[in-house]
Amino acid sequence: MPLIVTKCSLQETVECTQQQIKLREQIKKKLYSTKDLIKLNLLNQNLEQQFSNTLQLLKQNQQLINNVQDSLYDLNKHSQKIMSRFDCYLDEINAIKHRASNDLMETQYFNPHNSYMFKDLDFYWSQYEKQLSQPNQ
Repeated sequence: MPLIVTKCSLQETVECTQQQIKLREQIKKKLYSTKDLIKLNLLNQNLEQQFSNTLQLLKQNQQLINNVQDSLYDLNKHSQKIMSRFDCYLDEINAIKHRASNDLMETQYFNPHNSYMFKDLDFYWSQYEKQLSQPNQ
């Protein structure tokens, strides 16, 4: 490309150079602002993705909480059934104890040598009641 030479004054050359410098600075600023916009856009996309991931994790956590609540509800129902059964067994044991003590009383009435059996039953029963009153260890 041929070099075009024109005659101009020193003042005009200085002014032209100053304008070119200003234009270059403006172009640099626009380039930087464009780069900043691109960076901001990328950051925004990244934040949107993170927000979406967080939202998905929150939904999964809520589902897990719901599952745990359902399991606890089922466990509570099951434990209530077990406690009800246990109460029935305890009532049955009390009835057996009552019948046994009546039988022993009759046996003792007819045979005084069997009184030690009644004492043993009371001892074992008190031990059993103590064991029931203590929390599971």
